[in-house]
Amino acid sequence: MPGEAIPLIRCVRRIWPSAAGADGITAHLREDRRHIRDTDIERLMDEISLPLNLEMASTPEMIDIALRHRPHAACIVPEKREERTTEGGLDLEGNYEPLRTTIERLSSAGIRVSLFIEPDPAHLDIARSLGAPVVELHTGAYCLAGPGVERDAQFRRIANAAAHAGAIGLECHAGHGLCFDTVAPVAALPDIVELNIGHFLIGEAIFGGLESAIKRMRSLMDKARADATGNAAHDHRPRQRPDRHQTDRKNARQVRRPFPRNRIFTETERAKSERRANRVESYAKRFAAKEACSKALGTGFRKGVFWCDMGVVNLPGGKPTMALTGGAAKRLTEIVPDGMEARIDITLTDEPPIAEAVVIISAVPASTGK
Repeated sequence: MPGEAIPLIRCVRRIWPSAAGADGITAHLREDRRHIRDTDIERLMDEISLPLNLEMASTPEMIDIALRHRPHAACIVPEKREERTTEGGLDLEGNYEPLRTTIERLSSAGIRVSLFIEPDPAHLDIARSLGAPVVELHTGAYCLAGPGVERDAQFRRIANAAAHAGAIGLECHAGHGLCFDTVAPVAALPDIVELNIGHFLIGEAIFGGLESAIKRMRSLMDKARADATGNAAHDHRPRQRPDRHQTDRKNARQVRRPFPRNRIFTETERAKSERRANRVESYAKRFAAKEACSKALGTGFRKGVFWCDMGVVNLPGGKPTMALTGGAAKRLTEIVPDGMEARIDITLTDEPPIAEAVVIISAVPASTGK
């Protein structure tokens, strides 16, 4: 029925979307709370292990909510009370200064900001000037157009915009209205590294279950990507062992793909690993270190602790340690007793095909430092 929503938290608890093939969860907290409520955001932050992308309007209320919960990412979208769902991209020129301030405030809190925009190169240039690291292209016109000339024309707009985003250094996502019939061409575009698909999957879940809907969508996306690149379809999410990461050819292909690197490794880590002759092994050791550190924090990748909150860095003498930001830094503060400070010791080993890391967090008297 119009205006009603399926209880998202119950869906999430019944079948973890990650097990079915999802890489993240997007939740839109609207001003009128027609989709979800404030308590849903609190529960999602506490109960899911996937990165949370908060769709939100650029308003003081929503900015305060985002800063309070500090999700992995926030996608700024336009909002009108009379619309049933988001109907188009942001007016970047008309809201330039407010958007710039919003991006600065959220980014300074460690939240990765994206702007929901029309697939137009001019809009991408404005987004870059605003300082947004990510854009999400509105695919609504493409999805609404019937098969044929109009849909082809709308798809070319998306393809051209995605290529322009890559050329000017923006991470490019896409979404809105995508379904089983329209997802493959967009998923095949090499410059698009993330698709946000929600309403259609929940609708399908009513009839066939959420797990089935996600798995079918994931299969269509992976096949389209594989067909476009000429590789056999494979799960691009890293295979995980406790504190270990395999470095075989399958995972070597995964490391070359932009989506996992941007979402898992910090800019410093990517810069260092890309300079290494043994690039795959370098990434694998850092990946293992993040797993080990999340366990040492006692959270895993839950309760607001995300991959990019933890980065392997080197002390002046060359000894590796972990630099924590965002939810990981907050958790570290919570577990260190008063009058003490944290010391993070890390050991990295690489014996192909396994990379392994050990992370030990100790509390030492604040007066003694290291």
